[in-house]
Formats: sequence, C-alpha cells, structure tokens
Amino acid sequence: MSNGLSEVPSAIAAYAAGVGAAVGRGGFYTLVFLLVLLVVGLAPVGLGVVLLVLAVVLPAIGVAVALELPRVVRERFGGD
Repeated sequence: MSNGLSEVPSAIAAYAAGVGAAVGRGGFYTLVFLLVLLVVGLAPVGLGVVLLVLAVVLPAIGVAVALELPRVVRERFGGD
C-alpha cells in the first residue's frame, strides 16, 4: 500500500513547470511592464501610480497562475 509520498517530487516538478509556463508566456510583456513601472516610479508623483497599478496587477497575476496550474497538473497526472 503506497502512501503517495513517491508522487511528491513529480507533483512539485509539475507545479514548477506550470509556474514557469505561466511566467514564460508573458516574459516580454512583463519586461515592458517593469520598465514602465520604473519610469513612472521615478516621476515626481509616480510612486502613488506604481502602488495603485501593483494593487491591481499583482492580484491578477496571482489569479492567472492559480487558474493555469490545475490544468497543468491534470494534464501531467491524467485527471478528469
């Protein structure tokens, strides 16, 4: 009888692959976004704008990763 611990390394690898795929798809756009944030952040009133944008964008990135990972795990382990 297996306790499932042998699946942990492959589950962690699948999780990391999902995060990598989600981040990799928008690598260029992430770079552009960070450059714009840097430029706006250096403006006299830019820090408030940067904080406002981050308050909207960071949760959206979290949701995108959370929505992407279950699909990757299902494909990897053949779930429904």
